[in-house]
Amino acid sequence: MLSLAVFCGFLAENEREHFVERRRERQYMKSMLEDLKSDTAELRRWESIIYDTIYKQMDTSLSVLFLKELKDTDIVHCYRCIPIANRVIDVVLEDRTTVQLKSSGNLRLISNKTVTDSLAVYWANINKLEGTLQINYEYYRREISKLIFPMLNYDNYTNESSAFSIAIDTKELKLLREDFAFRVELGNRIFTQRGQLNILFRNYITDLKRRANNLIALIKEEYDLE
Repeated sequence: MLSLAVFCGFLAENEREHFVERRRERQYMKSMLEDLKSDTAELRRWESIIYDTIYKQMDTSLSVLFLKELKDTDIVHCYRCIPIANRVIDVVLEDRTTVQLKSSGNLRLISNKTVTDSLAVYWANINKLEGTLQINYEYYRREISKLIFPMLNYDNYTNESSAFSIAIDTKELKLLREDFAFRVELGNRIFTQRGQLNILFRNYITDLKRRANNLIALIKEEYDLE
């Protein structure tokens, strides 16, 4: 009888631990769902910025930089478009739940293999975005800045530098360097960066957003969450 009581106690304790772990797993998945929703919003925002702002300003910049002779309106385009075409890209994704799972060793609590496999692929893609694509892009963006600074006089802008609003009469705008060879070098660098932006960044961000949405649907289905 004593052995039976001990055995039953063991089973009860084991069942209790199992219940607690499943409850914690569900809590983690609720938190992960919030993070993924935040990620999709951030990725959607950058998808729009890249295509509707940066990419279009690159196109306008290139249409001007390769001209042999510049008119006053072309110089205005240089001042308005080139700094925006070379803006920083800094996609910041939510890692709150990911850090908690990995640092506490609680990743083992996620019992659904389909979910863990999908999360592993998603995290690997985030690592590539943050650890390779953004770093490479920022390196070449800074190289482009080295050509923009000798060309544009930033004293011509208002203090609202983020919008690059021109402070003076546009007819008075002049380029610090206007020679064709210099503009071609800048244009070549922007053209190369434009290709990277289109082929790698925009497509990669769109794919990452798709993976995040698929994970949201999967977690909702597997854990009966909303």
